[in-house]
Amino acid sequence: MAAVSILLYSILIAHAVAVVPQINFRLDTAPTLLPPSIARNLGPYAPYFNATTYVPPPSSCVVTQVNILERHGARYPTQGTSDDAQATISKIKKIGVKVDSPLAFIASYEWDLGVEDLLNFGAQESYDAGAIAYQRYPSLFSTFSGQIPFVRSTSLPRCVNSATNWTKGFEEASGRSFTFPPLLQIPKKDYNNTLDNENCLACTDDIAIANRDEFANHNFVNLASRLSAFLDPSYLMGGTRMLEVTDVINLMEMCAFDTVAKEKKSPFCDIFEDGDWPMLEYYLDLNKFYGSGYGNPLGPIQGVGYINELLARLTGNPVKDDTNTNRTLTSDPKTFPFDRPMYANFSHDNQITAIVSAMGLFHDADLPTRTIDRERTWVSSAIIPFAGRMVVERLTCDAGGEANVRVLVNDAVQSLDFCEGVTEDGLCTLAAFVESQSFATSGGDGNWDACFATPAKSHQT
Repeated sequence: MAAVSILLYSILIAHAVAVVPQINFRLDTAPTLLPPSIARNLGPYAPYFNATTYVPPPSSCVVTQVNILERHGARYPTQGTSDDAQATISKIKKIGVKVDSPLAFIASYEWDLGVEDLLNFGAQESYDAGAIAYQRYPSLFSTFSGQIPFVRSTSLPRCVNSATNWTKGFEEASGRSFTFPPLLQIPKKDYNNTLDNENCLACTDDIAIANRDEFANHNFVNLASRLSAFLDPSYLMGGTRMLEVTDVINLMEMCAFDTVAKEKKSPFCDIFEDGDWPMLEYYLDLNKFYGSGYGNPLGPIQGVGYINELLARLTGNPVKDDTNTNRTLTSDPKTFPFDRPMYANFSHDNQITAIVSAMGLFHDADLPTRTIDRERTWVSSAIIPFAGRMVVERLTCDAGGEANVRVLVNDAVQSLDFCEGVTEDGLCTLAAFVESQSFATSGGDGNWDACFATPAKSHQT
């Protein structure tokens, strides 16, 4: 336990992504790298886009605190995704392609993508997010307040770099010199990190893999056959398709990764038709829903720790959470202050998936695994794109009235149907919001110990 008691601070590590000082903020404008028919069907690999235009709170309300939970910016593919994509590309090169087909470019395509590191485009996403945070809530940072946002991150480089780029954007937008202390990083080992989904050891990917694969095997077969027709016909044996369902998914995901890496629309995107992309979105939605969302019994439990920390900040009371073992972090005013107007936390899509589920957002009882549920609320590209963010505002309305809460995800105001008395503006009293979070305050309905039944492997994205 000695390691748990050690507070680790660190500034941006050596291979940080540099951000050009002179930069044009995108603010609320979605990036134009890809048309919406593609960009909004890339699940967690989507470049950041705001789900809707930001709507300010009612004029009678004043924002008194802002809590931001943000995913790191766009990155290179993980090692496993990289290996899978390169295997498909090598397979296609070996077979050969028709010169007049949309696959023709693959014959001369040279792999030049890295693995997992933050991209320049991803650095820009986080920088812009920091600029937006200041420009949207400037009244929280008056000249006389002397307050700055409290920023923390997991220790993975892409999150650390995203957090630091966010602070640069914040300061640049303010036109002032804010002195940010060294970034608080919570390491993975020996800590129960509420921004990291390595906590619940018994939670596996098995349910997610089974359900997403069932969908893929029932929906991508025709697409695999269509693309196989673009290959060298001398390799066709009795009309059997040569590309498998997994090859199709690898090529579609390459559209996302190659685009954000090159900062222009990738030729991988042009392999497919507009009607193909909703299948990829649903496949990726299933993966997250049954991975660390509502479809996994141990999914939402992983978000309990962060929700309890959020409640502590909103109410100004000490953290009450039996799932959190980093007691030194939540009891020290230097590592868990209550006096800041803004808190920015940088995490991963799997953990944010668990957190929004623990809160009760985007709730679907289940998702069918053979056909697309077009009425679902769970759409991962709108929840956890690169640099996707959940913002919880605390507000005082009607000149000193009762404190209220409003929640936005990628600028979309959430209805908070689970919160008694919520208004059409998405406002719920702080007291009612705290009451609505009984899943978190009860330690996941008392099921946190189930996380340690059987150690298993999990992953970060």
